[in-house]
Amino acid sequence: MLRYVLVNAAHNVVKNNSTFKAYYDAKMAEGRTHYNALGHCAGKLVRVIWKMMTDNIEFNFE
Repeated sequence: MLRYVLVNAAHNVVKNNSTFKAYYDAKMAEGRTHYNALGHCAGKLVRVIWKMMTDNIEFNFE
């Protein structure tokens, strides 16, 4: 269930954030499938969320 939520969140972040879109495009250029690339983006999203929570910083949408 958590994986499903994270992949859906990653999909929305990829659509709305240029940094995550570039990361997704790089993974697709490596020959990965759509859901595999989203899985990598979900992992990156988890690392970003962890950093935001531990250092008490806001997400930069740029």
